[in-house]
Amino acid sequence: MPLNRATEANPPTLAEFGLTEASVEDAHVVEDRVNFRCGLLIFSLGAGIFLTFFLVTLASSGNVAVAIVGSMVFGGALASLAGIALGLLLMPVLPQVLPQYAQAKRVLQRFEQFRALKNTFETEQRRKQTDYWFSLSPSNFEKEIAGLLVRLGLCAVVTPASGDEGIDIYAESGGTRAIVQCKQYAHRATPAIVRELYGALIADGAELAILACTGGFTSGVHAFASGKPIHLIDLDGLLRLVEFAQRRNEKSGHMGFAELLAIASTTN
Repeated sequence: MPLNRATEANPPTLAEFGLTEASVEDAHVVEDRVNFRCGLLIFSLGAGIFLTFFLVTLASSGNVAVAIVGSMVFGGALASLAGIALGLLLMPVLPQVLPQYAQAKRVLQRFEQFRALKNTFETEQRRKQTDYWFSLSPSNFEKEIAGLLVRLGLCAVVTPASGDEGIDIYAESGGTRAIVQCKQYAHRATPAIVRELYGALIADGAELAILACTGGFTSGVHAFASGKPIHLIDLDGLLRLVEFAQRRNEKSGHMGFAELLAIASTTN
């Protein structure tokens, strides 16, 4: 299954993994049956050890209370250790002695791969929706933008929550460093925010700054950013980057900031 399969238009299907609903259900039944029998075997072993310890202690002490306590403390511990040891021995042996169980495990392994790919696909689809970006917590919003930059081939690291000095993400591509500030607003960002970002840019010494704001920007923000190495990305720009990232081949190499900003930057 190709790694970028989750970015295709249609969701993955069980058939792509050589599975059907019936085969998965049958595999679960086989696994549950074997696990139950193994559990019963381990329980029987533990109970046998416990009972043997009780009888030996009773015979040597002649005191039922001492035998019960001794069996609970020492016999119980020994039974637990024996059960764990037996479980560890059985796990690698079962697929070899029970072909049906081995087949069931292979089916369930493919099913887990299918579920992981399906979850990735569903997440990628949600990322295309406006509501998704507003549903995130502020910290997850920053992580999503950093993850988007990484999927586009850049290096990106989220800064610690405290003491970030107005910088949410450090990004780098082809030797060019950028600082990113993320604002999850329903309203437009104001000039005070971009002025703060410009100060952080000068203090940090990075080559450029990016302000990503879901609510867009006032004309004052555009006026202040004009002629400065500050680039503005609104929610539409983020969604364009998401679309591009999902179409992008993983072997495409690193994306430069110029290409990224040509796709995402807002000029209005």
